[in-house]
Amino acid sequence: MEHRKLRLVSGGILLLLCLLATAPVCGLNIMVFEQTDRTAPIPQALIYTNGEYAATTNENGTYNLSYEGVPPALRIAKAGYREWTGTPHVNDTLLLVPLQIRNCTYSIQVFDADTLLPLPDLQVKASLADGTVRQNHTSSNGSVLLPLRTEQVYDLTITGGKYQTIRDKLVTGFENTAVQYSMIRNDRISLLVQDAQTKHPVADVQVFTDGKDSGKTNEKGILITNMSRGVDHMIEARSPGYEKTILQKNPGEEDLILDVALIPLKSTVFVSVYDPAKQPIEGAEIRIDGESAGSTTQYGRISIPDLELRSYLISVSKKGYKPESRTVDLTSNKSDIIFDLTPDLISVPVMVKDTQGRSLPNASVLVNGSQMAVSNGNGSTVLALKEKQSYHIGAELAGYLQNNTTIIPPVSTPVILVLTPKEKENVVTPFPLMQAGIIVLVVVALLLILYFRGGGKRPSSRARRRRIDLRRRSL
Repeated sequence: MEHRKLRLVSGGILLLLCLLATAPVCGLNIMVFEQTDRTAPIPQALIYTNGEYAATTNENGTYNLSYEGVPPALRIAKAGYREWTGTPHVNDTLLLVPLQIRNCTYSIQVFDADTLLPLPDLQVKASLADGTVRQNHTSSNGSVLLPLRTEQVYDLTITGGKYQTIRDKLVTGFENTAVQYSMIRNDRISLLVQDAQTKHPVADVQVFTDGKDSGKTNEKGILITNMSRGVDHMIEARSPGYEKTILQKNPGEEDLILDVALIPLKSTVFVSVYDPAKQPIEGAEIRIDGESAGSTTQYGRISIPDLELRSYLISVSKKGYKPESRTVDLTSNKSDIIFDLTPDLISVPVMVKDTQGRSLPNASVLVNGSQMAVSNGNGSTVLALKEKQSYHIGAELAGYLQNNTTIIPPVSTPVILVLTPKEKENVVTPFPLMQAGIIVLVVVALLLILYFRGGGKRPSSRARRRRIDLRRRSL
């Protein structure tokens, strides 16, 4: 039984192979066309069979597809069209494939390049290479809507009024899109005002055209005017720091920008340099915008000619002084600039000690005879002195002899001032004064003796007479 089944299966397989081997090769003529009112063939459409690329339609939008067995699943695509998918019948020899156009809407807005106002009633036209044209006129708000095919390249033109024609390439995508264009007037002429030497734009330049105020240039040195072409115009430009410029121009059709060059005014600057005592400093180096302009004379002065009327960074330096820098705006033909330099002081340590090497606090430290500092608890202090200038340094303290020395900063070691104690002086009392003091002491002593002999009482008159009598008898 099993042997019989095996024979039946083997026979079925052989029969199927024979049928396949004898199956005819089928041909399918595919015609791809545009599904619109004109029914135009679509060349270069891509044909995919069972998900794989197979061929491309010719210039007539056709392709003869050969296949064996079951008809394949087809996918046909072309940029700007919606894809078509489907499977033909077994007996089909002709397949008509309509592709629908894929559209998007472009919103195009047009405005004046100078005033930014919308421009109505301008013609906007978009054309394809096959002659397809989409066009319309801008509305009161300067905009227009154009239905365009996706994935196409359009030639866009915008014309009308007193404006220069715009020509552009418009590459459409799958989404609705909004674009803007600015139009330039035919009589629009820009003036570009520059410095004649540096070629830098000059802002805020007052411009007069044919005697009428036309306004001022912007930060880029540009002023937009509406001057007739082919006519002589008188242009006058005024700006602080520059000579008044007057020129005659006759703009042609190709002239969009007219150049105006301003010549800077020149100035002579006098720079004076002084020290804190208002004494002139000779040999001070002057630099302007980083460039050396020379050094001051014995009068502390230097003149710098031919400077333009603008801002400068002026720097002054001199060894032994702190450098100074200042931004100066030159606004007149002659300017006097004064710099006061501060000495660049050097720290000089000073120590005050006695002859035993002990520190002496609270000692007065003198510089050129004037007290400048007081020594601290360690007997030291620091003086701020000028470099390479001779100083007489001294110290004094009660009970000590003053000590002095001369230095020229800078010094490598601290200045040590040793104070010697003063010798004790003998007190001599004048002789008359001492003698008078001795006499007074003797008198006081006698009076005390007499007082105590009398018992501390004053003797009576009878006793005194008796004593007198006794003295007489004895004599």
